[in-house]
Amino acid sequence: MPMVISHVCRRWRHCACSDPMLWRQLGIHDHVEKVPWSSRPVPSLRKLESHSVFLTTCALRAGSFPLTLSLDIYYEPQSSSQRSDLHRCIKMWRPILLRCKSLSLGLPGTTLHALFQITIELPLLESLALASPYDILYLRNMRAPMLNIISVQGCQRNLKIHGVDWSRLTSLTIQWIELGSEIAFILQECVALEHLDLVFEGVTIDGSTVISLPNVKDLALRFGDDDVELVDIFPCFSVPALKCFRLIAAPSERPLAGSVASMLTRSGCHLEQLEVNGQCFLDDTDNSDFGVLLKAAPSLKVLHIEGSYSRASKPVDDCLRWLIHINHDTGEIFAPKLQDLFIQMQVLEGESEYPWPSDVLVSEILTSRRHIPDDPKHNGTLESALIVVEDDYSGRQWRFSCTKGIVMHFCAPHVLTAEEEEQQRAEQLAWTEELKRLLEEDNDEGRHSSAI
Repeated sequence: MPMVISHVCRRWRHCACSDPMLWRQLGIHDHVEKVPWSSRPVPSLRKLESHSVFLTTCALRAGSFPLTLSLDIYYEPQSSSQRSDLHRCIKMWRPILLRCKSLSLGLPGTTLHALFQITIELPLLESLALASPYDILYLRNMRAPMLNIISVQGCQRNLKIHGVDWSRLTSLTIQWIELGSEIAFILQECVALEHLDLVFEGVTIDGSTVISLPNVKDLALRFGDDDVELVDIFPCFSVPALKCFRLIAAPSERPLAGSVASMLTRSGCHLEQLEVNGQCFLDDTDNSDFGVLLKAAPSLKVLHIEGSYSRASKPVDDCLRWLIHINHDTGEIFAPKLQDLFIQMQVLEGESEYPWPSDVLVSEILTSRRHIPDDPKHNGTLESALIVVEDDYSGRQWRFSCTKGIVMHFCAPHVLTAEEEEQQRAEQLAWTEELKRLLEEDNDEGRHSSAI
């Protein structure tokens, strides 16, 4: 943005260059997106040097402000002279890195290794993001006493990271790794961690492994491998301080609600927000796992569930019955603090016809839990709710908010509106006219050929 402003006119350039706040965020992005690393063209040395000079100029204009720097450069030296040139450019980067508060690096392995080959001082650095296909990260020469946030994306499945003081981290994000002994050991070292976001491509640990995360409040687990059996994984995690849990899971042969409830019960946490996107999360024979989950989360305020539902299962209203079930241990209903409820289920194809939820039953359940501000006798806490059940041809939804009562809709996901139907007819007509024109051209060419 400051580069655009500085090229409007002389006066604007003077104003932009004299305001250091405009130059606090620096970035170089020099590769084609969506192109594999191995296929990307190597930038010339002259281009790399020009990038380095540009960064130095911008850092000078930023004055004494801490910097946010993003380097996304594919430069892989192939000879000793090219490596020497690369070290000369890295020498220009070092004074800039000294002032970085946030640093994002998308560099190939050779360049990253050259950057951290000798001791590099990063006294202000708090956040480090690495985005490249690494298998081993050597960060032993990095001196960053204030570093507490690390994000690694696009790494190899069996990633190994060396030289990080994990005990200081408060936030950790690692994508596309294998949940094995190496990652389990790293997580055990993260005693101060509060936010954890992991995307797994495979799992090699068993249910006997215990991963203790005593201070994690926000946990996000995403599993992309269909072959992973997740039911035995969640009890491995001990998260006593957990407040928000987000789960994205591939299809599982067994429902996951009971397994998640086991993790919450074992941890003794006070979960307030649960977001799940996964096939068959509620798909057990008698829907009892959903009741176990609600019982295990008495502090729950926000519940979002998205996924699919088999036709062989009981309808969703059987799950919702647990919202008005009394917990005999406390004398209260399950999840007594629930304020926001969202459930969207896509019915899977099957041999038998799916039993749709009862409008009367769903409405009665939501009414009993609904929060009514002007009615002191009504002790419901639910402020908003949306229940959606649909298959490939039709669907039903129930919704309400604090200002509006419960409304039930029949919906047909594939029914077009009048405008969409008109647009579709226009497109079909245009395509018909184009087809006629092409056929006429072919006939003309055929007649011309016959005449010749």
